[in-house]
Order: sequence, then structure tokens, then C-alpha cells
Amino acid sequence: MSGGGNESPAFLGGILRFNQRIASRKPQGLAYEFLIIDGERHAGMQLEAYTRGLRFVFAPLAPESGPAARP
Repeated sequence: MSGGGNESPAFLGGILRFNQRIASRKPQGLAYEFLIIDGERHAGMQLEAYTRGLRFVFAPLAPESGPAARP
């Protein structure tokens, strides 16, 4: 999940409260990462959040460096 650093305080406050709620409950089996993207607002970060999300999801399958090996 991501939030934009240039959001209004009221909007950002809701995002931060949601993050605290998720983090405090620690649902079993949930892989979760929260990031505020500096200089962005909610509508300006979709592509970055999407690519970062894919990297996060596939990180366990990706090699540390270099091209991926074929199974």
C-alpha cells in the first residue's frame, strides 16, 4: 500500500490510521509493506505503486541480481 506525500493532512491522516490498523493486527500470512511516495498525491502515483507492488509480490521468486534463470 502506498500514500502520496503531498496529500492534504486530513486525507493522509486516514491513510496513516489505516496502515496502523493493518500493522497492529498482523493478519497471519499477510505480506504487507507501506510506503509514502514523496512529492506525489493519490492520483499521481498509480504507475509507481503498481510496479513497486509487482516487485514486492514477485520478490521471493526473483534472483538477487542478474537475469532470471529458467526453472
